[in-house]
Amino acid sequence: MFRSPLKTTHRLVAATIASSALAFAGCTADPEPGLLAGQDCLVIVLDALSADHLGTYGGHPEASPTLDALAAKGVQFQQAWSQSSWTLASTASLMTGLYQESHMADEAGQALHPDADTLAESFRIEGYECIGLTQNLFASEDFGMHQGFDNFVPMMQDAKKDGFMAKAVIKQLEGQGTRGPRFVYAHFRRPHAPYDPPAETLEMFYEGTYSGPVTGSPKDLHLHNRGAVPLGPKDLDYLRALYDAGIRAVDDELKTIFDTIDMDNTLVIVLADHGDAFNQHGILGHGQTSFEEMVHIPMLAAHPSLGKGAVVREPVMSVDLFPTVAELFGLPTGGAELAGRSLVPELMGETQEQRLVFTSSRVDQGKQQFAVFDGRHKLILCPELDKRVLYDLRKDPAEAKNLAGVHPNLASRLEQEIADWRATQSPLPRIPAKRLKHDSHEAMKALGYFGDE
Repeated sequence: MFRSPLKTTHRLVAATIASSALAFAGCTADPEPGLLAGQDCLVIVLDALSADHLGTYGGHPEASPTLDALAAKGVQFQQAWSQSSWTLASTASLMTGLYQESHMADEAGQALHPDADTLAESFRIEGYECIGLTQNLFASEDFGMHQGFDNFVPMMQDAKKDGFMAKAVIKQLEGQGTRGPRFVYAHFRRPHAPYDPPAETLEMFYEGTYSGPVTGSPKDLHLHNRGAVPLGPKDLDYLRALYDAGIRAVDDELKTIFDTIDMDNTLVIVLADHGDAFNQHGILGHGQTSFEEMVHIPMLAAHPSLGKGAVVREPVMSVDLFPTVAELFGLPTGGAELAGRSLVPELMGETQEQRLVFTSSRVDQGKQQFAVFDGRHKLILCPELDKRVLYDLRKDPAEAKNLAGVHPNLASRLEQEIADWRATQSPLPRIPAKRLKHDSHEAMKALGYFGDE
């Protein structure tokens, strides 16, 4: 039976605290205090944010001035991958440092297993107060994401209130000198569909009027993907404008946060759970493929003790979040074999040996896509469909030319790497998610998760 080393540690803390107080100072199994031990940590997830839409990643210059400024004062990971192309699986990965093939929260009816160790649990063992704020139900208590948090606040019904999340984050991080350290996880809904930016923000990205079928609703995406309502270039331009304006709207919220909290004593990490597609490979939205538009995410980290204005070009993954933060704050990981690795060397201006990175996505019920990237070549494999595609991302970042037939040996070698990687995974038991209440179900419908609403 699987037993979590970290949770075993957590259960033993209360029983051993008295004897620990009598222990010789040099005889302790606790981790060495990290560089940022005792300071605050803020992890922000912007739902469905593709890296290439941010100004600092080559996107629209008006979309992300706050995030661009954060990159300029911190560290930007140029080639970061999410571990899946939809929220539940990818969020479970960044919280646990495990691939979905191990944590098994990989289908809509599944939840994160209680035996999975989470970043919040590591913070809590070290005496941190842990608060989660979420505007996506897949990143909520109903799906097991609350593990280790003192308070995990669902804010789905407030997802359309501009500034509401910013105020909630600021409330949790104010008064730094009169309280203990805090870990705050804030999962914003934007820029996830429905693409519904304020009208005045949209004017920054779209001139004139639009009279076509696109409204920015999840229904638009579903109908297009089914072939019911094909969209032309003007429709896609408007859809991208709505999306970019939504990025700007949440970017403005982040400015309010960063202008208010103590940034000198807070590690800020901003990333996405996955990206969003705009017909690059015939699909809108996310959750179906491992093409770059769905798995290439922004990842930014900022603190005065870290590098300033650095750009890391080696491939990294969202499963690297847990080990990185654990090292920075001196947190225990319970001896668990995390899938990711600490990126502290990169944050301090050093480099590490390049490695293969992996991701996987649902194609359909029972069908998966697996992808591996070696820093130049990327292989996407769908075993159930007996299909593989190989791209040279250095020459072909749009993934337009399949080289699997041109370089069959390379494709076969990378396919074997995927097989070897899959064989190393140790899956947790599956457990069902909580039954959704009516208001939660309605909130999920608004995000397009059920039917065409």
